[in-house]
Amino acid sequence: MKLEYTHNLQQDQAVKKLAPFLEQLKTQYGDKIKIVKEEWKDNILSFRIKVKTGIPFVEPEIPGLITVEDNRLWAEAPVPAFAESLATEAQVKFTEVLNRCFQSEAI
Repeated sequence: MKLEYTHNLQQDQAVKKLAPFLEQLKTQYGDKIKIVKEEWKDNILSFRIKVKTGIPFVEPEIPGLITVEDNRLWAEAPVPAFAESLATEAQVKFTEVLNRCFQSEAI
C-alpha cells in the first residue's frame, strides 16, 4: 500500500499532529491489529503492525513507514500477497485515521 496525503501544515506541526496516529489506529481497529513497534526519527515514523486475520497462527507483521514533509506525507506498508484484496480497505481506514489526526485541534 502506498499513499500520499496532503495537509496544510509545516513539517514540524504535521509531525506533532501525526504523533497519536498509531494510538488512534489501535483504538479504532484494536480488535484487528496490534502495534508491535513505533519509532520516530526526525520526520519519519517507522512501525510494525501485527494483523489479526482470524486464521489460527496467521498474524503477519507488516512494516510501515510514514515520511512527513511540508504540506504532505507519504505512507508505505507492504500488504502480503494473500491479503491483496484488503489493500483498498486498509488504505481507506488509514486515510480515515490520518483525517482524524489532522482535523484535531491539538498541535
